[in-house]
Amino acid sequence: MVSKNGIMLLSAGPMADGTIPQEQVDAMQGIGAWMSRYGEAIYGTRPFVAYGQGPTQIRQRPHDGWNEFDALKGGLDELHEHDIRYTRKGDVVYVIQLGWDDQESQRVLKVFAQEAKGIKMQSVSVLGSQEIIQWHRGKQGLVVHQPQTKPAEADAALVYKIQLWP
Repeated sequence: MVSKNGIMLLSAGPMADGTIPQEQVDAMQGIGAWMSRYGEAIYGTRPFVAYGQGPTQIRQRPHDGWNEFDALKGGLDELHEHDIRYTRKGDVVYVIQLGWDDQESQRVLKVFAQEAKGIKMQSVSVLGSQEIIQWHRGKQGLVVHQPQTKPAEADAALVYKIQLWP
C-alpha cells in the first residue's frame, strides 16, 4: 500500500466478551515484530518511480469495486517472494521482497533498466543482515542476491536498502 502512496488501516474485531481472537493477536504481533525491525522501509517513505513488480496482478472487480488478486499461488494471503514493492526516502530506495526464497537467491529489479535507468546506486544491503550483498547492474536491471542466512522475520518480507548517490 505504501508503494502506491496508500495507508493501511489495521483493526481487530473483538468477540462478544471483549476478547480478541488469538489468530488476530498473532497477526498483529507478527506485523509489529516485522515493523520493529524493518519499519524504516515504511515510515516516512514515499512511492518510488514504480510501485513494484512480480506475478501477482491486482485488478478491481467491476461489480463491487473491491480488489482481486491473480497470483501464481492464489489470493491475498499468497503474495510471495517473486513479488517486489518499492519505497523511497531521500537518497535511499527500499526494495521489499514479499517473502524469503528458498529456491532462487537472486532477483532482477527491472525498474532500474526502465523507469529508474538514470539513477546511480552506491551500495546495496539487506536490513537485519550483516552479510555483504552481491549486486550488479545489467541490461535487464539491477541484480541483487539475497543473503545466505535469513534475517529474523524475513519469511514475511526481505528488505533491500539501496543507497543512491546524492
